[in-house]
Amino acid sequence: MPHKGVGCLGRGDPRGPIVTQRVGTMSLRALARAFLVLSGLASMGEARAADAVAVVTGPGDQSAPSVSGPRLAYTDDSSGTRQVWVHDLATGAATQLSSGAVDHGAPDLDRTTVAFTGPDGLHLMAADTGAHLAFVPATGAAHPSLSPQLVAWEQAGPGGRDVAFMPLGTVAPQVIAGAGDEHAPSASYGWIAWLDESGAGAIRLRDAAGAVTTPFAGRAGKVSLWASSPLASPLLAAVVTGAAGDPDLVVLDATGERARLARPGEQRNPTLFGEWVGFEDLSTGVSQVGIWQWSTGRVVFPSPSSSDQVLNDVAVEQSQLRVAWADARAGNLDVYLFTAALPLPDLPPGQATCDDPVAPVLADLTVHRTEGRSLTGSARFGVSKETATLVCIDAAHVSSAWVALDCDELATPGDFDPHVRHLEARRTLAAGDHVAGALVLGKPGASLRVRVLADGWTAPARSGCLSGVDCPLSSATPRGLGCATGGAGGVLALLAPLLLLARSRRRSRRS
Repeated sequence: MPHKGVGCLGRGDPRGPIVTQRVGTMSLRALARAFLVLSGLASMGEARAADAVAVVTGPGDQSAPSVSGPRLAYTDDSSGTRQVWVHDLATGAATQLSSGAVDHGAPDLDRTTVAFTGPDGLHLMAADTGAHLAFVPATGAAHPSLSPQLVAWEQAGPGGRDVAFMPLGTVAPQVIAGAGDEHAPSASYGWIAWLDESGAGAIRLRDAAGAVTTPFAGRAGKVSLWASSPLASPLLAAVVTGAAGDPDLVVLDATGERARLARPGEQRNPTLFGEWVGFEDLSTGVSQVGIWQWSTGRVVFPSPSSSDQVLNDVAVEQSQLRVAWADARAGNLDVYLFTAALPLPDLPPGQATCDDPVAPVLADLTVHRTEGRSLTGSARFGVSKETATLVCIDAAHVSSAWVALDCDELATPGDFDPHVRHLEARRTLAAGDHVAGALVLGKPGASLRVRVLADGWTAPARSGCLSGVDCPLSSATPRGLGCATGGAGGVLALLAPLLLLARSRRRSRRS
């Protein structure tokens, strides 16, 4: 029976004996580094579905990456102040865009244009030449969001913070003022979304004609906006309070909620591109970057580690998914980039591995031993059908522990010693609710991480296009984009050059 504190919920169906494998004696950080090395070696031989690599490193912190086309913009504070740089992904060449003795805010890159803020206001610069394209004086400018049609940001206003925007190619900014704080804008083509504190954190959406609607009336923690073209209705991703009282992720359109991700613990900082939502997961106590394919329910963790990861960008370039974040595994922040060919591969049962970033994660639990007491933890999750799983157990400085999946012990004190161990077990779970639990003994500082992966994954078959992502445009034209004559066909003809542009993937950012 499991040790008291581990507990049971459902019944696992082993469908045969549990196979537990002991592998290595590395720390979690060393294990993560080994996974990266193996990924690099594999890329030279047998192709992998995905890789995560450090693309910008150096002294100080490199953070706040924004990826678009062949370039990546980021901030670097190695000089003593935070400056904006652009990195060429093909050549590795880096170009500094900002300078001076003051910090500059997180950049937003859209193809050949970079938007960023400084104490003096908003800057637009050419990523390829470094030329200054525009400057808008603005006190307290922050959180720039750039689209092919406009740039939006927040700034200080007379009654709090206001959202401002400026169509590209013009020099006259406009302000969306409100009764309270209007902040955290996200832009896509002609739309702008933001959080309105006068509405208790509600999400507001302004269309190209200036009409404002409220896609979500409750409190949202952040909003990210995306549209597939200037004519398509936009989608929004946001953080909202879930039924369990902790933050959930939702995807919305003009009609309401399209999908929800309700994982144990806190999820934050959503970043939307099409059917992909990047986010930070704090369920293990350490911020880890995850990717949610909201159309299928698949959740991917590109590079699990024991160090903080801070998401900043998600994009799709042709048939390649890209995720960029700042990663603290080397002691300071470096910029990591994950790339995966789309569609992501299916995983036949029995072929998932603990170091495969595209294996869906059903539960992720970390428990730490503190001074003077043992520690227990659990992660509840559910599966809608009978599901094969792979349980990955990584322990650091653990002398004794129990790990259970429902009522089945997967690891007992005899499996651990003060050296680090990696254990694996495969189980088939019946449809319904389940719980992974752990109890950790040992010296203060001991930690145990338990991940339950779907050992087999087949993306649900699509019966048609995905509305808002890749469905053909209807004959109805959104307000503000019509023509005096010619109907929708005339609009498409006039906007054909715009439709050839890369899809916009703008959303709000941290500065």
